[in-house]
Amino acid sequence: GRVVPPREAFEKEFPLELKNHAAYLGYTVSSVTVRSGKRLCVAGAPRFRHKGKVVLFDLKDNGEVTFSQALHGEQIGSYFGSEVCPVDLDADGVTDVLLVAAPMFLGSGNR
Repeated sequence: GRVVPPREAFEKEFPLELKNHAAYLGYTVSSVTVRSGKRLCVAGAPRFRHKGKVVLFDLKDNGEVTFSQALHGEQIGSYFGSEVCPVDLDADGVTDVLLVAAPMFLGSGNR
C-alpha cells in the first residue's frame, strides 16, 4: 500500500512559519537500515534556510512520522542534501555510511 503522512507531520523539522515551500523537501529520498534492522527514511531539502538539510525519520503505516536525526548544511548556496547515498561497506545489510552531497560547496581554496 501507499502511506502518505499529513503535512503537519513535518512541522517539527520544517516549521510552517519558515514558509518551507521553497526548501525542496523530498528533492532526494532514500532509506537506511540501522543495526536493529529498522529501516529509516532519508529526505533531502537542499534549499532549507538557504543552507540545506537532511532528515532521517521513521514512517509508520498510519502516516505517523518520528524524526531520528537532522543534518544541517554549513554554507549558503551549497545545496546540501541535493543527493544522499547510503552505503553498506561490509554487505551485512546495515548502512555504514550516509553520503550527503553539497555540490555547490566552496572550500577555502575556491573563489
